Amino acid sequence: MLKLALAFALLPLASWAQTEIELTAADGVAVFADAYTHEGDVLRGTIVLFHQADSNAAEYATIAPRLAALGFDALAVDQRSGGSMFMATNRTATALGRAATYEAALPDMQAALDYVITAPNTGPVILWGSSYSSSLALVLAAQNQGKVDAVMSFSPGEYFAGIKVADVAATLTIPVYLTSSGTDSEMEQVIAIAAGIAANLVTIDDPTAGRHGSSTLIEASNQGGWSNNWIPVGMFLDMVAPAP
Repeated sequence: MLKLALAFALLPLASWAQTEIELTAADGVAVFADAYTHEGDVLRGTIVLFHQADSNAAEYATIAPRLAALGFDALAVDQRSGGSMFMATNRTATALGRAATYEAALPDMQAALDYVITAPNTGPVILWGSSYSSSLALVLAAQNQGKVDAVMSFSPGEYFAGIKVADVAATLTIPVYLTSSGTDSEMEQVIAIAAGIAANLVTIDDPTAGRHGSSTLIEASNQGGWSNNWIPVGMFLDMVAPAP
């Protein structure tokens, strides 16, 4: 099943329709996101996608359609701490009109999770983060125990002055996927964060050809390794949200 699903996911994709969603964070900030609907009759789960620094929801313009093709709904979020990478505008940051710290994005991420978990049919809920947001995704999962079924963390690290990510991650009781660009420094961060998580819950991928954050899965960003790096992603998704 994995080989068939993965082969389909790696085919060139046509333009995929998405719907803009506007949410409101607890502090009143308008948060924008793009919703992608799963292909087929059966929903495998819902994945909430958070971008890296200086980025936006367009980081997932090729990733979210592949997840939808595998049977997942996906919500790609513009956090207030972001920018114009991937030749796109961060709508949340633009509307906010001022700079924001990484940690300030946590209410935006909570608003996106709240939106997903109040939907009538979500399947397993999976948080997916890139760089700074991959660390905040671990924090968000810890703050919402019982509401999140898994976390996928691409290039996590100790990015924050007031939060020890490794300590927070150690409280998780759900499956966690951790990966990096493959550099020694990033893998050291991954290993340190994984150390406190129960061994039966943590999956670590050390790619031979990676890129920082979710870019490791984007062909234009990682021509030498993107397709191989989808393989452990597909395996983890099959474990936490098995295909029918």
